[in-house]
Amino acid sequence: MSIRLEASWKAHLQPLLEGEAMQSLRAFLVEQAKAGKTIYPPAAKIFAALDATPFDQVKVVILG
Repeated sequence: MSIRLEASWKAHLQPLLEGEAMQSLRAFLVEQAKAGKTIYPPAAKIFAALDATPFDQVKVVILG
């Protein structure tokens, strides 16, 4: 699973994306997909909002 991110976001998030927690999450999602589970959003759109806007132009990020 490849993660597309705008360069400024990638610079800020790279340590987290390479960390053990993300590796574990990635493995879990791959396992679930292989088991036929539907995962939302589709892998290509997981970080779509961050890919669309550079880090320095973001004022607020709402997660939910």
